[in-house]
Amino acid sequence: QVENSRPCPAEARPSPAMARLASILAVWFFPLLLPLFAQDALVDLARDQEPEEESDEQLDLGPDLDVMTLKHGERCVELARAVEERTGHFDDRANGANPAQVAAEMTTVAKEILPSVKEDFETAVLRKVIGVKKGQFGAEDACIFLIQYHADEL
Repeated sequence: QVENSRPCPAEARPSPAMARLASILAVWFFPLLLPLFAQDALVDLARDQEPEEESDEQLDLGPDLDVMTLKHGERCVELARAVEERTGHFDDRANGANPAQVAAEMTTVAKEILPSVKEDFETAVLRKVIGVKKGQFGAEDACIFLIQYHADEL
């Protein structure tokens, strides 16, 4: 025993019923609270990482590209617009768009339309959304980014 330490008095220990209640509450609320902490950690991670250099292998989509002409483009835009309806405009954090939620939902879109999704795609979307100004990144832009990011796998 450590010096000056005394055993905990019996009345300070939780009853078995209280201990059981605490464990039940932890099991129920932990999954609800975890995404809140994970989103903050993901945002911090994306801000701390240095931007990656553009790869020569990436598809040059150009500014005048019609995403609807690309393979998966039409379905991607349809799903991305649904994401915007749920989360708010991707580039409008002032009106409630949460960059971590946008990144997570666009990763879900990618998993739905592509045969495989790069492991770091969610972080890449998050960095992109954090770095854009209002009015510069909509559903079509998100799909161009998604397709360009996975161009070597299409």
